[in-house]
Amino acid sequence: MIALRKLVLAAAIAAGSGLSIPQQVNAFELTGAWATSADQCSKVFARKGRANQVNFTNFSGVYGGGFIAEEGNSRAA
Repeated sequence: MIALRKLVLAAAIAAGSGLSIPQQVNAFELTGAWATSADQCSKVFARKGRANQVNFTNFSGVYGGGFIAEEGNSRAA
């Protein structure tokens, strides 16, 4: 009798978990620049041009490095 209860409980959990799985997953766009420390941002990143494009400074790795995520690609130093 106990084994039957466990089997029914397991079946109910399995059936219920199938209902909570999303049918469609939507992606989101992530764009930005992150440094290993907030106070090092100005030493790791530099803005250039009229569009204020973010790039790494020449010695960004000396200050802990960082990560730049842009639509379509990502770069790390």
